[in-house]
Amino acid sequence: IISLVGFTVAPVGDSPGKIRLAAQLKANQTKIDKQKQDLIEQKNKEVEESAVREPLFGLTPEQMEEAGELKVTLIGDSVMLSVVNPVEQLFPKAVIDGVIGRQLYQTVPVVESLKQEDKLGNPVVIALGTNGAFTDKQMDDLLAAVGDSKKVYLVNTQVPKNWKNSVNQGISSAAKRHSNVEVIDWNSYSQNHSDWFYEDGVHPNETGAEEYTKLIATSVLKN
Repeated sequence: IISLVGFTVAPVGDSPGKIRLAAQLKANQTKIDKQKQDLIEQKNKEVEESAVREPLFGLTPEQMEEAGELKVTLIGDSVMLSVVNPVEQLFPKAVIDGVIGRQLYQTVPVVESLKQEDKLGNPVVIALGTNGAFTDKQMDDLLAAVGDSKKVYLVNTQVPKNWKNSVNQGISSAAKRHSNVEVIDWNSYSQNHSDWFYEDGVHPNETGAEEYTKLIATSVLKN
């Protein structure tokens, strides 16, 4: 059953890389779960009290300043959990919602919940497709839940599974159908960079997480 739905997580084994990945995902899941009640308030206070931040990941001071104020919401699966630390460093006001094994068709209630809690920011970055494909209708339903008034960035997927092309084609097609949607091309950006991933070829390691965050930043920041 797991293989049918494409539940992509690090397999159990003695490999140090796999053990480290599993521990990181668990720790990051716990971390963002604890943040859901007071994340925005805490981050606002931190930004107000902090000095000018040093540039990260090759970004300019202007980009860093913009990133510090951006109320971006990021929704994803275990890949999103892999990049929590650099995303929080760069976007201190970000709301991150990631769950291991999440599929796109399960995500409309997530968006509705974030809206009710006043935690659906602008822009919205959606990184789903690691665990299986979706239909155009499922994508359109998700984008309708987010709303046309928000800028949406869809991160395509780098996953060694037979649904990768379908997922990435579906994301590209959605951007053509919706004027408020753009694609962040992680698939092309990470091509030939196996050193950015854990052994499964899906979850970014520390270097890959920084590159993933940098790609998001250069896509969503205006400067």
